[in-house]
Amino acid sequence: MAPGGRAMIVVQPNHPTGSCLSADELAQAEALCARQGMALISDEVFGDFPWAPAGAAGRSLAPLPSLLGPRRVPTFVLSGLSKVCGMPQLKLGRIAVAGPKPGRAEALRGLEWIADLFLSVGTPVQVALPSLLAGRHAWQARVRERVAGNLARLRETVARRPALELLESAGGWVAVLRVPCWRGEEAWALELLERGVVVHPGHFYDFDHEAYLVMSLIVPGAVWAEGLGRIETLATEV
Repeated sequence: MAPGGRAMIVVQPNHPTGSCLSADELAQAEALCARQGMALISDEVFGDFPWAPAGAAGRSLAPLPSLLGPRRVPTFVLSGLSKVCGMPQLKLGRIAVAGPKPGRAEALRGLEWIADLFLSVGTPVQVALPSLLAGRHAWQARVRERVAGNLARLRETVARRPALELLESAGGWVAVLRVPCWRGEEAWALELLERGVVVHPGHFYDFDHEAYLVMSLIVPGAVWAEGLGRIETLATEV
């Protein structure tokens, strides 16, 4: 922990791994923040998009964990319209504040001052917000359906191709696929690009070893199936 740190930042579900803090990890994070006098900041922009565990098709999706609620230290939970409503062009985010009452009150005063001075939200999006939020449910349901379908195809692929491995996660819009190291992940990405498939190599996200590919799960199902087939074909070419 760096001397003089003011806050610990967590992202859950993380991008791109989709991981969330376990109960023990959260307890340790809060204890550390309490000892160091730090706040806890949780970016939960993908929090509405849980994954169904492998083999749990058809079951209701369990909600992802959130830091909203009683907390030991000042806690800030972030989200916004870019993912909640699928509208990145409408710039509106939110910060929910939790934690002990004195620190929470001080934080809210500071956030009000900052929002008024630096980060004023556009009037049109503020006025439209109730309607935008009311319409999010149908859109989120379509995203979850598409993610689930593409994820099911990916799991079927890795089940028959032992050279490929899916990193299971809690939620989010992307999948991380471990691929054979007989070519570097940069070479994987470039070769796939030549075949009309766009992926990110893991080093874009500071993976400390190879070889991983990061793939979007929100592309249309037919496009996903075609791209996945090309990845599978490449994985058989030594």
